[in-house]
Amino acid sequence: MFIKKLGIQDFRNFKNSVIEPAKLNIFVGPNNSGKSSILAAVEWVLTGRNLWTDRAGRGAGDLIRREAKDCRVWLELAGLGGVVRAMPPHSLSVGISSSIQESQSAIYHHLGADEQLIRLALKAGAYNNLPPAEQKAFLFALCGISCPAATITAATEQYLCGTGLPQDQAREAAAKVTALLPAGFGGDPAILEGLEKRAREERRGIKKDLEHTRSALAEMAPPSLPEGLELADKEAVTCQLAELEAEKNELLKAYGARQAAEKNMAVCRAKTEQLTAEITHLGKAKAALAQEAADTAATADPVVSKGRSELAAELAEQKERLEQLALATDGLDRELAALQSSNRNRRTVLEKLQAFNGQCPLAPGLIACRLSNNEVAELVSQLATEDKADSPHINGLKDELQKAQLEKLELQHRIRRLEQALAVLDNSERELHRLAAALERAQSELDSTRLEEADWEETLRKGGADPEEIDRLQGRIDRGREFLRRLEVAEHECGQTGQLQQALQVLEQELAVAERMVSALGPNGIRKSLLGDRLAGFTGEINTMLAACTEGRYQLSWQEDFTPLITRKQQPLPLKLLSRSEQFRVSIALQAAIAKLTGLNFLAVDEVDMLDQDNRDLLTSSLLNVMDQFDQIMLFCTVGDVQPQDPGLPGVKTFWVEDGRISELGSSVSNPAGPESSGFPVFQ
Repeated sequence: MFIKKLGIQDFRNFKNSVIEPAKLNIFVGPNNSGKSSILAAVEWVLTGRNLWTDRAGRGAGDLIRREAKDCRVWLELAGLGGVVRAMPPHSLSVGISSSIQESQSAIYHHLGADEQLIRLALKAGAYNNLPPAEQKAFLFALCGISCPAATITAATEQYLCGTGLPQDQAREAAAKVTALLPAGFGGDPAILEGLEKRAREERRGIKKDLEHTRSALAEMAPPSLPEGLELADKEAVTCQLAELEAEKNELLKAYGARQAAEKNMAVCRAKTEQLTAEITHLGKAKAALAQEAADTAATADPVVSKGRSELAAELAEQKERLEQLALATDGLDRELAALQSSNRNRRTVLEKLQAFNGQCPLAPGLIACRLSNNEVAELVSQLATEDKADSPHINGLKDELQKAQLEKLELQHRIRRLEQALAVLDNSERELHRLAAALERAQSELDSTRLEEADWEETLRKGGADPEEIDRLQGRIDRGREFLRRLEVAEHECGQTGQLQQALQVLEQELAVAERMVSALGPNGIRKSLLGDRLAGFTGEINTMLAACTEGRYQLSWQEDFTPLITRKQQPLPLKLLSRSEQFRVSIALQAAIAKLTGLNFLAVDEVDMLDQDNRDLLTSSLLNVMDQFDQIMLFCTVGDVQPQDPGLPGVKTFWVEDGRISELGSSVSNPAGPESSGFPVFQ
């Protein structure tokens, strides 16, 4: 990366400055004069973030000079052209690219570097400030190191075969290493440390299980066998015990049959007594009912004394007579009602005729009657004669109706008595039938119970098992069971011993495999072959630069976790234990090696004043010697108020930074744009 021109407008404390950097550029000036702002401007225009923003670029509003409303940084990159970033609003343009995303992608594509790599090239301590995990990830990515599962498996097998292990055992250990990889593993070399840790944990667990197994074997006592028996006798003891159990079961069945017979005999006897008592009771009830029926038949009531068929025939006859009488009564009622109604109407007319005064009886005062008094008298006489003639007939109908009503009441009373008598006869017959059926059932059940009782008596007569014989047989069975239990315990103990011995052999084999896994995954195993060799070129670049900056007094190597280890005066020390000046020189060597290895070939070193004068001169001399290996180098150093002299070396420029201006030392024009210039070049 080579910056041909750099312009800064209203950025931090700069108003408007434009410079044309050379191959090696030295920026000097008083403290807080804006040297770091130049480097921050370069980082901001290339990535959109810098020292005063967060990783996402937020906080860029603070980059605007206090008196200004916006800021802009532009530079001309060799091979790319003009790059301009401004805010607000935030904008970025590269050539014809219009959007920020396209322009940013064009920058990264041209440089062949991303935001992190640019930051590392611009800041000497950026690598040291990364968390250990990010340092390691960047280191592996920088060296193009990837360890997919197949590579790890092959490297493990090759390493173990190199130690003299047979290939089949090496392949087994390699397969177990592969099994430790997480699902979806993508080849990150950082997994190797985790694999070693898991292998050590597995080995520790196997050792613990091995100790427990050995302790359990040591605690196993010899099996205790019954006197005169061996484990081989277990089957014979089992068969003999089964025969004794079968014999005992037969005796128990016989004994159980005897007990059941005695119990059932008692049940049958009790049931016989109950059924006998029930039959006696039912016989008495039947006899009493028959006597009651005979006594009823002997009474003087002619209705009750008749038989059931006679009563039923008479009941049907009386009901038929009652229906006929009801029909006749209804006819008399209707005839009487008609005569009585006619008689009432006739008497009404008669009364009106008897009171005749010459007016129409229907509308007195309105219509004059045409009847003469004689005609009225004749009509009254006729109506009186008819009324007198109807009276005997009405009285006769009333007498007939009264007789019919009396006869009807007598029939109804007779019917009720007949129905009651039939009901009594029906109840008696049903009860007698029920008692007869109950007697028959009870007698049948009694006969069956007596037969069952006879069968149980026969069972008891034949006899049953002797309880003492059963007890003696049970004693033999108990002793046999105890022998069998002891034989089974002894067999189980022998089996456990065999299982423990087998488990011990398996654990010893697993421990041997785990030891091989730990050895293969350790720092001197596949990590050395997969990672250490690939870091050799990068490490050589670092040590070449480090030797130049320290006159060969320092050398860098890598610890097991791939953190830097610096050897000084034959004493290796972690980087964090060195002084700030020493860490700074190591960081410059790392920064230079990263820039060369990635092809960025751009080096920017701020705070050179951290070094004493001798080490500054040594650094400058070293960079002059390697200047041709980089596209461009920028150094930033704080000095006093007196401007240093331009060294006048080819390809080297010195710039004085003060009061928001950048002046090139040794140039006839200190600032081409001028401190108050408002012009701002735009590149197509």
